[in-house]
Amino acid sequence: FCLRCSFGEYAQGAYDFVRLQCEHFFPGLVSNSLVALARCAIAVDGRNCIDKINYNPNVPNPNLACLNDCLNEIFDVMVNRTDKTIVQAGCQAFAELVQFYGPAMGIDFSVPMQILQSLLKRETACQVQGDGEDAVYEENEDEDEEDRDFALIDVVCETIEAVAKELKEEFGATYFGPTLEALRPYFNPKRPLSDIVAATGVTASVVPFMGATAGQYYQPLLELSLNLINKSDESNVKSNGCFLIRNLIETCPQQISPDQLSSMMGALWAVAQADEQMPFARDNSVAAACVAARVFPQYFASSPGALDAVLTMLPLKADRGENGACVRTLVYLLQDAAENGNAPSCSLEVLGNTITAVLKATNDVEEGTRYELHQALVAFLNARGDMLPNMGTALKNHIAENM
Repeated sequence: FCLRCSFGEYAQGAYDFVRLQCEHFFPGLVSNSLVALARCAIAVDGRNCIDKINYNPNVPNPNLACLNDCLNEIFDVMVNRTDKTIVQAGCQAFAELVQFYGPAMGIDFSVPMQILQSLLKRETACQVQGDGEDAVYEENEDEDEEDRDFALIDVVCETIEAVAKELKEEFGATYFGPTLEALRPYFNPKRPLSDIVAATGVTASVVPFMGATAGQYYQPLLELSLNLINKSDESNVKSNGCFLIRNLIETCPQQISPDQLSSMMGALWAVAQADEQMPFARDNSVAAACVAARVFPQYFASSPGALDAVLTMLPLKADRGENGACVRTLVYLLQDAAENGNAPSCSLEVLGNTITAVLKATNDVEEGTRYELHQALVAFLNARGDMLPNMGTALKNHIAENM
């Protein structure tokens, strides 16, 4: 029944049944029921064909009785329940509703955001009073308190990211400021590593969603990113610092001064040259440098050999998902040469060898991404075939065999 459907009476019946289970005495059943309740609400009210893309806040929503009832239950759980696993499930349920409805949920998002911020500040019942229900039923007796804290904070951060993704610039204008203040204690290097990783990860992740509104937070976020890279010895923390730099470069390029860009690139290069014990941090630094090559091509044009050093690290082997950002830079270099006649700010042979390695990396680079690069290469060769002799034998052999 927890699917978007047209048989409303059956979905409503499922919702009513699951709603009763949310009052059960067993924490595990309550946790599962909260997530199921959110999905049943979607099944019932989702029939109203909510258009979250073209949502107009001035046009009243159709009747969303199940959704409103579900939200009331979820918010009450997040604030008042003393079992962290139940509160965690409440956050997960709310995140699913946000992902489905987006702004068309038609609520004042200041309410859930204040709850999420209170959870970060450890001010809610489950954090002030302790795990009362867990103490009775001990269904998680093999987990210690720190494990439960981490699981809860991690889900809180994921829920904040879900809200930011849907609200976009409204999140940046209205909610990011107090959220950043609530997250700030988690940046302290004396905090548990799991706290630092979760908090810095969500901070970096929401920046692109905020668009222009991220600019007002550029300076403190820049300082945070450099501190994460320069002062931490942990790979995950350095990775998040690199990811934050990448998102600042893409989202706030107009605010980055030449000196700041040099500091960013220096920090990224230090991570890229790190030993193999930090492969994910290394890959994130390389991806961030590739983004910078697109956004600030003049920096690499005035730094001979810099882009060559970055490209020779492709394709990425550890954090393979970052290959997409790197390939977009290769596509940019080919298109800029084909459409504007600009010579790439790297050795043509290095560019050719990198393109060949990426096109052959069937296990590391997604097929669609490789196809995008293939198409850009075809257009480049049609426009600037005169450059091919200088792009290395590897690319020429690949073209002879595959094109």
